[in-house]
Amino acid sequence: MRVGFYAISIAVLFGASAANAQMTVDVSKITCKQLITYEITDARSISIWLSGYFNAQQNNTVLDVSRFRSRSSALKDFCMSHQDVPVMDAAKTVLAGKKQ
Repeated sequence: MRVGFYAISIAVLFGASAANAQMTVDVSKITCKQLITYEITDARSISIWLSGYFNAQQNNTVLDVSRFRSRSSALKDFCMSHQDVPVMDAAKTVLAGKKQ
């Protein structure tokens, strides 16, 4: 278990140092359109960040992979028909419609 953690950590460190440019993004300003058109980055990366953000607010350290996939798909579906909505607001709406 520890070996896997160290291997991932090393891969992340080397991957980060190989990047040519660094980009920071204010997630509160990302729109649904930017999420579904991959304008900022791939939707999966944003979904993972949102999952961590909202789970941290609830002090939840458990990752339910099937629930994550379901919510990520629901977010994309919502964004398809609400492209001008900020993705953070869309995520709140999707989460409000699902049991925590």
